Amino acid sequence: MQLDGRYSSSSLPRDQPTTIVVVSSSKQQSRNKSTTTMSPSDPNSSLSRKRSATILQASPSPPSSRPPSRDGDLNVDHKRSRVAKQWTACPEYVTTIEQSIKLDPRAENASVSVLQSGYDRLSDDGRFTELVHDGSRFTMLCFLGCTIDHLHAASVVSSLLSTFKVNVYGVSLIPPPAHVSSLPIIYDGTRQLTSSLGLLHPLGGGRQALDAIVVLDSKLRRRMLLPIGWVKPRSQPRGIMGLANTYADTEEEEMVLTSEQEVERALKRLIAGIEWLIHEETEEYSRSWNEGVQTAMVHGIGY
Repeated sequence: MQLDGRYSSSSLPRDQPTTIVVVSSSKQQSRNKSTTTMSPSDPNSSLSRKRSATILQASPSPPSSRPPSRDGDLNVDHKRSRVAKQWTACPEYVTTIEQSIKLDPRAENASVSVLQSGYDRLSDDGRFTELVHDGSRFTMLCFLGCTIDHLHAASVVSSLLSTFKVNVYGVSLIPPPAHVSSLPIIYDGTRQLTSSLGLLHPLGGGRQALDAIVVLDSKLRRRMLLPIGWVKPRSQPRGIMGLANTYADTEEEEMVLTSEQEVERALKRLIAGIEWLIHEETEEYSRSWNEGVQTAMVHGIGY
């Protein structure tokens, strides 16, 4: 028998029952309590029981040899900032608030007649401002001169435009025939609306309009003028006009466009311009709200 509590099998008789008495001191017991025995097969046998936070969080896979990215987890924020910067670029076919032309007061108060879809006769809808001021954000006017294709194309995307709160009308200088369009057509008999926007044909003697799409905002400012067939397209650097340009030209602008391609191009620009104007409206509202809050805080008014 050995005093350290360990026995060898050679020191014991093989033919007698064995009684094993373990004798250990209190110092040895306390040492055994504080020591954790791990099998050699345990991969963490070399680690102490109280592991550090670094070891607990370590990944079992080996570290990558690829250097860490400079941006790290900020890639998403950088992408969002790039999107915000792109939105600030105003497309060339959209006029800013400072550069926009206000509708002439005579055109605002002009009496207009409208041929509604499914009706045979014109209806007297009063003044032009009463017609368009119905809670909509924008008013889209398709001036009809030599073609009506752009009004037909607008009827195809009318459901999309309605989600943007855009009212769509055709504008004709002659009484429009019945059942020619699924959208209402304004009869501009006094020509005040057409002349106020500068869309009387220079060779028509005041009796014919230029084919164009005009977008007015809620304050009757002309924000977009998209000609149909009477302005030669210009080439421009692509990808610098912001997100609005993603909906725009997919082909080179210097090529000769057919009538259908011209209308399709104008509709793409229209939708892109409307989205940019909505973003501008949101930014303007946010800026006005912040200015109002700051003014209230200066005067001690709580929000």
